[in-house]
Amino acid sequence: MVLIEKRSTAAFLVFIAIIALGAYWSSFSNAFTHFDDQIQITENSDIVKMNWDKLKTIFSSTYVGMYQPISTLIYGLLIGFFGIKPAVFHVFSFLLHLLNGWLVFLLLKQLIKKELYIIPLVGLFVLHPMQVESVSWASATSNIIFTSFYLTAILSFLKNPKRTFDPAAFSWFILACLSKATAISLPVVLLAYLVVIRKKSWITSFVQLLPYFLISLLIGTITIMSRESAEHMTNLALSYTLIERGLIFCYTVVFYPLQYLFPIELSPFYSFPNKVSGSFGWIYYVAPFILATLIYTVYRFRKNKLVIFGALFYLITIGPVLQLIPVGSQVVTDRYIYLSGIGILIALSPLLGLIKNHKALLIASVTCFLGIAIYAQQRTTVWQNDETIWGDVLAKDEYVAQAWNNKGIIAEKEGKIADAERYYSRAIQLNAQYADPYTNRGNIYAAQGKSEAALKDFNNALKIKPNHADALFNRANEFIKIGDFNTALEDLNASIAIKPQPDALTNRGLIYIQTKKWGQAMDDLNASIKLNPKNAQAFYLRALVKYQTVDATAGCADFQQAANLGDENAKQALEQYCR
Repeated sequence: MVLIEKRSTAAFLVFIAIIALGAYWSSFSNAFTHFDDQIQITENSDIVKMNWDKLKTIFSSTYVGMYQPISTLIYGLLIGFFGIKPAVFHVFSFLLHLLNGWLVFLLLKQLIKKELYIIPLVGLFVLHPMQVESVSWASATSNIIFTSFYLTAILSFLKNPKRTFDPAAFSWFILACLSKATAISLPVVLLAYLVVIRKKSWITSFVQLLPYFLISLLIGTITIMSRESAEHMTNLALSYTLIERGLIFCYTVVFYPLQYLFPIELSPFYSFPNKVSGSFGWIYYVAPFILATLIYTVYRFRKNKLVIFGALFYLITIGPVLQLIPVGSQVVTDRYIYLSGIGILIALSPLLGLIKNHKALLIASVTCFLGIAIYAQQRTTVWQNDETIWGDVLAKDEYVAQAWNNKGIIAEKEGKIADAERYYSRAIQLNAQYADPYTNRGNIYAAQGKSEAALKDFNNALKIKPNHADALFNRANEFIKIGDFNTALEDLNASIAIKPQPDALTNRGLIYIQTKKWGQAMDDLNASIKLNPKNAQAFYLRALVKYQTVDATAGCADFQQAANLGDENAKQALEQYCR
């Protein structure tokens, strides 16, 4: 009987994997997006042609305010072996997602003895449409990577929970933390397991897990500092009263279990609530009552260890991303349920034990699998490209300023300048405290020769976000145009201190050339070329410096390199100076 059940389990796990392949097949052709992919992957020079120096940089740097060196290293390995191809990341994410499904199966086996009751839960984890964001968005690959290490650490710990210290589990935990900082929740999950499932003293358990807590404290501190330096911390007190912030917190707690059970109106971006006529949407006012109901329900079944541990697993793993310490511009996001949803599955598992007819359970499971797989497949098309992402966001909520800003970026790339300006203006209208659309609209004005309007937008952006590297860089360009090199140099120094971009270094090199500071110009242009070996303007300017300070031969070599990269000034210089 046991052998038959194991064969049935294996068959259903394969069946789930096949359905998942069908659901995600179209996502393998999805493009990279402007939704962090350019910062973390496509324009990240640290992961292209990696060497020891770049490896040291990866482990000492943050990207979009996050310290995740292991994930960044894996991105670099994928690029090194297969090139910068979005399909590589999407296929890798999908395969790792299936592996995580297997790890969830193994974890649930430790808690639920009957394998056929585990199948519906594994199917929900693998096929749920809320998982699409993590699997189909290249930048969210780190979410899947850290979950693999996280679950492996738990499984390693559960092999011998009485052991004072397990080096293997601790090592997997460190890898998880270095893949994504939200892994710091693991020691609290293990503490809950020891106290709730194993019935151990919480003091004894805490002492046993003390090394884990120390690592969590270290990684948590690094993360908060990184987020603050990247200005990702959100001061909700500027926009909401204390009561309103309480409503937002309640909403974030109940959003995930409700959406997990009833996945409707899913979106790639959930903005903080707009106060229409001074009020939130109705769901925010109902959220405290829903939360109270959920708490009462868990209390009502407090004698069931799985219900309590599942609820704690959810709360502990979702805790770091709740709006207690507001981070980012989204109030909630689908990818945060990737790991936390396992707690919901554990808490719901006792309900499956009430179904005694196994055939009915499996038929219902298959029907459910097919339904959510179809929904998941539809969600994968949303992540096809930037246009489909922000189109879907605005179809759900037309008051999302970030969506209008990103639509402006897309329109500007397509040469639809009037549309781009209108979209940026709409973003500013919706959120006057959002710096990016000011900077982007300022760039349009600058390109049109409207220096006064451009400077006004750049000044507004910097008033909101003083450390906005792009706004500083763009304002410096305007000062260069009007010949105010001293003020331009101040802005470029500030911009480079925040983010040493090749173009900023090139422009500062230009100012040093204008003021005949040849050595400083050479240093900046060398640094710019190191960051971007295809920077034609940097080669041209360095050629001018070499021609003045080294010799004509060295200058002409750089003129030739710049000409090869398409610089017209360099082509003329070759004719004039290097014949």
